[in-house]
Amino acid sequence: MSGKTSFHGVIKSQTQKINHQELEQFMKNITQQGNKLAHFRSFRDFIKFRRMVKGFLQRAIKNGLILKHDQSFY
Repeated sequence: MSGKTSFHGVIKSQTQKINHQELEQFMKNITQQGNKLAHFRSFRDFIKFRRMVKGFLQRAIKNGLILKHDQSFY
């Protein structure tokens, strides 16, 4: 049984690591778009920035709910 727990732990750890890296990349892209928006102030850049932030928040919430749900089983 401990083999399954250890395997589950490894999978969970790697999934969290990947999710963390994806969220960091989202933040990097949002920062770049925010800098572009600060310099050019175009409506198109604002819409893109807003969509990026919305996508980041949706992803972060989804990951948080999955993590919470996963932890509630153990």
